[in-house]
Amino acid sequence: MQQIILEKRGIVKTSPSHMNGRYYLSLLKKDVGRAALSVLSEINYDIQSEVQNVNVEQFFQQGEFLSAEEIRVNMAKSPENVQEAEEHLLRSIRDENL
Repeated sequence: MQQIILEKRGIVKTSPSHMNGRYYLSLLKKDVGRAALSVLSEINYDIQSEVQNVNVEQFFQQGEFLSAEEIRVNMAKSPENVQEAEEHLLRSIRDENL
């Protein structure tokens, strides 16, 4: 958890190791030792305010994906009342309603 705090504060960068399940921490700032120590030793620091809980089940739901083409087609469809107005306007312009 502490590495997440340090990464969010821009003090370190986490990168995967060549060994499975392990990571490297790279220092990004000058005076990193002091900054990291002050962040981790804050008495009033609440880790829950920094870490957001994500519901991972939303990523496993199937059937929710729409391709880019499907999205474009859906965006091009007019609502029913607008479609009726467009048809009426076109008929009026073509003198079909008279």
